Amino acid sequence: MNEPTSNQTLDIQGTINTYTRVGGKVCGAIALVGFGILSWSEMEAPWSANGQNNVGLAFVAIILFIIAAILPYNGHTYLHFANRQIVTVKHYCGFEASKRCRPLTDFSHIVVRHLCHPGGEGEDTYTGSVGLKPVDGRAVLWVKSFPTTQDEVPRTAYEFARKLQEMTGLPVAPMGEFKSGTQ
Repeated sequence: MNEPTSNQTLDIQGTINTYTRVGGKVCGAIALVGFGILSWSEMEAPWSANGQNNVGLAFVAIILFIIAAILPYNGHTYLHFANRQIVTVKHYCGFEASKRCRPLTDFSHIVVRHLCHPGGEGEDTYTGSVGLKPVDGRAVLWVKSFPTTQDEVPRTAYEFARKLQEMTGLPVAPMGEFKSGTQ
């Protein structure tokens, strides 16, 4: 097993919070709020004889306010090897809104699966997923998905599982233990 350095992490999902990303999102949110306020103030102006456009402007302003509230939010999940835990951090406007840590001792092994997502009226899609099976028998924590064909689990999923095994020391479950399926 490779011994990770004290600050080594492995990204699982989400976006890493950078100053550039936060600045862009906050500026975008401020611009949307400005457009929302402008739209809202236009509703008070009697530029429409019958007031029909006021409903449309109110709808646009509310949509802009909702987007502005959601825009600066992001989340990031990663494995922190020095602390031997899975960390999920959620940020809002660059500030940490919540942080959830789950120790790796909660998991017994790594699983890899091949899954079909029925397309309904369209074509089916397939993914290969890598997850961690909890010791207490609860549902698998799926940490990463990889696009694939209907025939096989993608090589990138196996490579990710192998890297995860090297870094965590958790065994990879035999393929027969976790079968392919349909979601």
